[in-house]
Amino acid sequence: AHHCCRVAEMYAIYRELHPPTGVEHCIECHFFDLRRKSLVVAATSVLRVYDLHTTPVKAEGSHAHRGGVRLVQVAEFQLYGRVQSLEAVCLAQSKREALLLSFSDAKLSVVEYNPETNDLKTVSLHYFEDDELRGGLLYNRHRPVVRVDPEGRCAAMLVYGMHLAVVPFHHDTLLEEHEPTTPQPLQSAGDILPSYTIDLRTLSEKVYAVKDFRFLHGYNNPTVFLLNEPTPTWAGRITLRKDTSCILAISLNMTEQVNPIIWHIHTLPFDLCYALPVPTPIGGVLVVGANSLLYMNQSSPSVGVALNSITDCSTNFPLKKQGDLAITMDCSRAVFVSSEQVVASLKGGEIYVLTLVTDGMRGVRNILFEKAAAGVLASCVCTVGQEHLFLGSRLGNSFLLKYSTKPLGGGESSEPLAKRRKSEDLLGEDPDELEVYGSDTHSGPMLASYKFEVCDSVLNIAPIANVTMGEPAFLSDEVRVLSTVGEWLL
Repeated sequence: AHHCCRVAEMYAIYRELHPPTGVEHCIECHFFDLRRKSLVVAATSVLRVYDLHTTPVKAEGSHAHRGGVRLVQVAEFQLYGRVQSLEAVCLAQSKREALLLSFSDAKLSVVEYNPETNDLKTVSLHYFEDDELRGGLLYNRHRPVVRVDPEGRCAAMLVYGMHLAVVPFHHDTLLEEHEPTTPQPLQSAGDILPSYTIDLRTLSEKVYAVKDFRFLHGYNNPTVFLLNEPTPTWAGRITLRKDTSCILAISLNMTEQVNPIIWHIHTLPFDLCYALPVPTPIGGVLVVGANSLLYMNQSSPSVGVALNSITDCSTNFPLKKQGDLAITMDCSRAVFVSSEQVVASLKGGEIYVLTLVTDGMRGVRNILFEKAAAGVLASCVCTVGQEHLFLGSRLGNSFLLKYSTKPLGGGESSEPLAKRRKSEDLLGEDPDELEVYGSDTHSGPMLASYKFEVCDSVLNIAPIANVTMGEPAFLSDEVRVLSTVGEWLL
């Protein structure tokens, strides 16, 4: 009876009053089939799928949105855990793309839409929480980030900040390599080969405090780009220790499980935050820092741009000045809308368009900035179709934006950004050099102005950002709770 009384006094310390609406991750993929693309967003433990529908123009006086593209929710799935990372991959002989979902501390789920049950089905489950991989850690402060190779050959997840878990997928070239040494996997294994882990501490170069990692475009083998800080420092110690960040690229040989380092650079600014792989044909990687922006390529010199005047004392890396530019890009979110343009949402809500200025040999020689609009505080960003952008936010409403470009001016001002030279100057050049190296007259991106228009929004209901409790003035008073909701104080 005593135990029954104690059980009756128990109460829940957590109760979900409303399904989560704050968007933390988003991606565009062929969720239902390969004929159409959908927008998949993760809001804590809920997965929602949206399609783009075109609505006709409403009559005057209607309170509805104007005609245009709208987001229509077509599916919703409840998950048993908070999604830490979200990616998509098209497996061999599959009619749709599968989703890769990571969960704390180091769990990876590969799921796919099942049209027969109208629900998610599990393709593969991976568990990397062994004591050996944990390394004595009681609490994992490293988020299990998942990345997918652009060619769909494998996926990788950062495990406890010290290991890289590689999940190979069936691929034509990979199957040929596996055939003489390894028997074909069981039919129940599907399109996913056995996973394995790489201990980053055993590499020839010292790796510690991995900030971000990405798969690079244009390599024969899957190549992982690692941004790390072997000897950490902070802003109050830059007078004694600065430029502590390093980058290195690892080529993954998934057959022999040999991972040579093919590229590494030391003494980079300490405040680098994350990396963005540059699509082909340019290639390389764009490394985003709080006060600087670097473009790096294994086959061309690096280009750095200072975002503000703090770089005068925080780094010795050579950086180009951008006039009166004064911004910071920590906590920003960015995505490539073309091979040369990047749309970045800063931590203050400002939207900037970054343009990579290239030469005739596809080498980047400068980065230009243009402030295009102001939006929400974004937690994720992705492209939707050819001319739409989705800004997901956990602190406010999420928005679907339509972007368009307009050339600046006419005549000569609408020519490429490369230095224009007169035709008589070109006639005086060596024709052999022009054939080999090309001319910079018609190289580089077009100078254009970006315009953003809000098409639709996803409502976010009262996201609580922080909570504090106050002591009552009298014992009879109730405890007061002060919370911040989004950008407002309640």
